[in-house]
Formats: sequence, C-alpha cells, structure tokens
Amino acid sequence: MIEQSDQLPFDFYFMMPSCVPATEFEHSGAVLRSEDLISFYQNPRVLGLAEVMNFPAVSHTDEDTLQKIYDANRLGKSIDGHAAGLSEQQLDVYLSAGIKTDHECTTAEEAKVRLRKGMYLMIREGTVAKDLINLIPVINEQNFRRCLFVTDDRHLDDIVSEGSIDNNVRLSIKTGVRQLPPFKWRPLMQQNALV
Repeated sequence: MIEQSDQLPFDFYFMMPSCVPATEFEHSGAVLRSEDLISFYQNPRVLGLAEVMNFPAVSHTDEDTLQKIYDANRLGKSIDGHAAGLSEQQLDVYLSAGIKTDHECTTAEEAKVRLRKGMYLMIREGTVAKDLINLIPVINEQNFRRCLFVTDDRHLDDIVSEGSIDNNVRLSIKTGVRQLPPFKWRPLMQQNALV
C-alpha cells in the first residue's frame, strides 16, 4: 500500500497494524510480529501503531504486543487505542503502556473519563457507529485540543453522498458547536514523542 501510493497526487499516511490476527483464535493468513513492523517506522509516512485492540495482551504483558508498543514509543510514533468497554482501571493500564487515543466512546460519560485521564478523544462518525451527536456536548474551551474527528469503517457510498471528516464538521455545527479559540497546531506524533 505504501509503495502503491508513492506516485499518487494525494498525501497518504499509514499506521502499522497492531493485531494481525486480531486475536490468537483467528486465522488471517499472516501473523505480524514486532520485528515485521519495525523497519516501516523509518518511512516518514508511517505515523505509528494502529488500534491496539488486544487489551488482554497489554494487560497480561504479552511480550510481542509490548514490544510493538515499546518500539512505537521509542521512535516517537503515535499509538492508537481501541478501548471499547474498558473500565477506568483498564484505561489506566492502556495509558501506562503509552496508548493515548480511543475512538470507541459511545457516551458522554465515557468521553469525560478519557479526557479526564489525559487521553485524546477521537469522535467517531462512521457508517454503523455514529457517536458524534452523543460526544459533541463534552467538547469545551478547556479540552478541545484533545478532541479530533475520525471516521471508522465508513462505507464508500456514504463518503460519496455525505462526505468524510467534512460531514463530522457539518454535524457539529448543526448541533450548535460554536467557534473555539485558535491554537497552534502540532502533529499528534510530536505530542506523543518521548523525550
């Protein structure tokens, strides 16, 4: 995918898959281990490690999962979480591993917990999971820098008819989000870099 996108007139960025297969009970035709991912981090279009959804592997200190997280952290790359249904204590485990984002919030209370703990709140509006309306009320002048729009599993026909992130912006405006103060933007990967 990286090679195929090299010559296209569009900027493509990638996150390395964290779980292939998604669980040890699945058969995906391949297994990606930490050593398979490390060389990709040298490419400037690879921003980090995607959707660490195998919480049991993190919490039970699976060696290869922790190596993937360690490598991304060491190289100053972003690490995206997938924290569906996790308790506050389980979120603490994620945070201690260096996972700072989540796109699985479905309620304002879940969003508040993540923001209170210092996570970045990814406000999702996909084809099936439509969480923006529930989460938008949480955004305010104190936390908006830790909130971002995402589209998870958005079907092409929805993108053609409704748009992508631009749809999230329109929905936010419709719900009454007012203009927030300007701020100096820094890429997420710089904010997560270990010093």
